[in-house]
Amino acid sequence: MEMLKKIVCLCLFLLMIMTLSACNESEGKEEEQTQNIIETKYYTMTVPDSWEGKYYVEISDEDVSPDTEYVVTVYEKGSHDRFDAGHLFNIVITADEKYEAFAVGKKIGEITIDQKYYLFARYPSDVQFDDEGQEIYMAMEKNVEGVIYSIKAKDDNVIIELK
Repeated sequence: MEMLKKIVCLCLFLLMIMTLSACNESEGKEEEQTQNIIETKYYTMTVPDSWEGKYYVEISDEDVSPDTEYVVTVYEKGSHDRFDAGHLFNIVITADEKYEAFAVGKKIGEITIDQKYYLFARYPSDVQFDDEGQEIYMAMEKNVEGVIYSIKAKDDNVIIELK
């Protein structure tokens, strides 16, 4: 009888451990599915979970028009905070189809708001990190193209065609 009690206790203990393990696994899966969203006036971009707490975004105050650009700049936060660097990329909305001639970057598509505009990705032309920020910056830099091509229109009044 004493042996039966020990076996029952052992089985209950193992069942409890398996149940708790299953809870931890499902919690981990939920965390993996969370996404960081950069929300602008006209579109959203998704950044990897690994960027959480490591990026800083500046969004221009201007509305896009034939005479003004709408610029979103994304930085690696540590380098930006330490010495005003860390520039990873810009997304520029402009009416100027030839804009790419003036910057290190490329045309990534078109956006229709009240008229057709052009989307450009612009990249830094020099080193944007110090020794302390190099590893983080370079890891983030590997994800930049994925972030850029995650652009989605914010509402039905905006049409985006990426190339």
